[in-house]
Amino acid sequence: MSCCSPINTDAQVPKIGSTLIPIFSVAFIILLCLFLLLPAFAQQQSQVQQTDRAVEQDVDSKEQIVRMLSSSNDKDRAWGAYLAGKHRFTELIPTLLKLFDTGFTDLIPEKGLVYRCALDSLIQMNAALPSKILLPVFDHFRPEAIILAANTPKDHEQEMLIMMQSNVNREEWMGLGNILSEQKTPGFAAMLLGDLHISVFVGVISDSNQGVGASGTGGATCGDGVISIPTGFPPVAFYQIKDTALNHSIVLSSGVYPIYYERHLMTEGNHGVGECHSTGDLDYARLQYLATMLGRSVDDLDIKSAPVVTIVWRSSDQYEKELTQIRSRIVESYKHLASRAVDSHLVSETEQKLLQPKITMKIIDSRNDKTIALPGGLVR
Repeated sequence: MSCCSPINTDAQVPKIGSTLIPIFSVAFIILLCLFLLLPAFAQQQSQVQQTDRAVEQDVDSKEQIVRMLSSSNDKDRAWGAYLAGKHRFTELIPTLLKLFDTGFTDLIPEKGLVYRCALDSLIQMNAALPSKILLPVFDHFRPEAIILAANTPKDHEQEMLIMMQSNVNREEWMGLGNILSEQKTPGFAAMLLGDLHISVFVGVISDSNQGVGASGTGGATCGDGVISIPTGFPPVAFYQIKDTALNHSIVLSSGVYPIYYERHLMTEGNHGVGECHSTGDLDYARLQYLATMLGRSVDDLDIKSAPVVTIVWRSSDQYEKELTQIRSRIVESYKHLASRAVDSHLVSETEQKLLQPKITMKIIDSRNDKTIALPGGLVR
C-alpha cells in the first residue's frame, strides 16, 4: 500500500496465534507506542530549556550571577558565565574577564568549559578582549580569539598579524587577511611579500607548437573527536570558522574571500564532532591582498604566484641560459611590486631591504627525445 492510499478497515493482517487483528487495531497499537515514546523525545528536545529553567528559578538577579562567577566551583562559574551572556548583562563583562586571571596553565577540562562559557558570552555581547589575554586565549581557543579580535580590529592589529603567521587553517587565515587588508595594517604587506612563494612550472618542449600543462594543488583536511560536557554544566558553545555560509552563519569578515563563523551549543553528555578545512596555495591570496591594498587587480601586478613558461630545447647551454632569464624576470617583477608597496606607504624602506623573493622552478620534461638528460634536475 502506498503512503497516500486510503486505509481499508475491512482488510486483515496475518494471524497472531488464532486471532485475526484488524488494521485499525494495529493502528491503535502504533499510536499507543508513539504515545509512550513521546515523553522521551520531548525530554531530549527540551534538555537545554529545562536545564536553563531549573537553574534560573534559583538565579533571578544579577547579584546572584556575580556570586556564581566568584565561586570556586567550576560548575557554578560556568553557569554564571553562561547566564551573564544569555541575559546580555554587558555590565558584567569586566567580571567575565576576571575569570581568565587564573591563567591557562594546567587547563583541566572543567576549567576549559568555564572559559568557553565566558568567551561565548563575550562574543554574544560583542565585547572587546584585552590585548594581554588575546594571544593566550588564541593558543587554546583559536576561533573564539579570532572572533573577539575582529570585534575591535584596530586594537588588535599586531596580535592578528601574529595569528596569521601561526598554525591557523586556511579559513582562519583568510578571515584575518580580509580585516588586515581592509585596514592596511602596518607590517601586513611586508609579511605577505616575505611569505610569498612563487612556483614556476617550466615546460621543456621539442618545438614551439608543443603545449605543456601544469596542475595546481588543493583539497581538504578533515578531523573528528568527542566533546564531553559533564552532568550539571550549562550548555557550552563551540565555534567554527568557515568559508561557506549556512542559514545560521555569521559574517566574520568580508573582502576578497568572505569568511563566516558558526556557533554550536552542546548540552551535557558526549558529542561526536568533526570539521573539514580547505587546503592549497595561499600565494595567490597573498597577491590578491596586495592588489587590494594597492587599489589594483591581480593582473596589474605583473607577477604570478604560479606562472607557466616553456623552453624549446636546443642544447644544455641554451636551456640553462633561458632558465636564468626566467628567474631574473621574476626577481625584477618581485622587486617592482615591493617598490610599489613602498611608494604606497604599505611597506617601509627598512622592511623592503629585508625582502627576498622565494622562487621554486619545477621542470616538466615534455621533449620527444630525452636522450640528453636535462641538467640540474627537475626542481630548482
